[in-house]
Amino acid sequence: MFKPNISPTIMDQSPHKVAHVITEPSGEKVIVDPAESLNSVMLWFYLLINIGGAFGIPTSYLAKLVGFWAAYLLPGIIYFLLPALLWWLNKRLVKQPPGGSDLGNVFRVLGDILTHGGIKSIGRKGFWEAGKPSVRIAAGSTKHYEYDDDFVHDVRRTFQACGIFCFFPIFYINDGGLGAAANALSASMTTKGMPNDLFDNLNPIAIVFGKPPPDSPTRENS
Repeated sequence: MFKPNISPTIMDQSPHKVAHVITEPSGEKVIVDPAESLNSVMLWFYLLINIGGAFGIPTSYLAKLVGFWAAYLLPGIIYFLLPALLWWLNKRLVKQPPGGSDLGNVFRVLGDILTHGGIKSIGRKGFWEAGKPSVRIAAGSTKHYEYDDDFVHDVRRTFQACGIFCFFPIFYINDGGLGAAANALSASMTTKGMPNDLFDNLNPIAIVFGKPPPDSPTRENS
């Protein structure tokens, strides 16, 4: 629950809201792209998350060599520091007022599409076009629309992005189910001092070293 809530707050801190041209001290003019700036910020964010996830490795050794109280104490110390950190950052954060929910408009878009295209149109070419206000108005609709064609395009992209969740059951069966079973079985094996759940905690390390380091693609030469 932490990452999806903190991500919008981090993106709000970016000062680059629109593309603009700046002049470097050398006299070179560059274009600052807000989309690429956010991309760079989020890459650093997830890099630091996986660095923090690497604490699972010393935690595994603490559980085996010292005890579970020490294994819980290490991440507990970090979490106990968060309230003080948030209090210190409170006045320094850029806080955007909530913009309300667009869920109602999403259902209106889907209602228009299914009303005019029917259930058989799902997945077919032109499915989302039927929900655009410009298409509906051109077809003779007199209804007042609280959204535009770009909103329908955003809804389409959102549904496409959420398609990844269809694979989550398969992922969790392999990552959680089989991984937990392997950990339980390896607890009865000879590990030569290695914690039986060590391999599960190598995932953040693999991500950190397996991906190229995030650069700062916020600027383009003009």
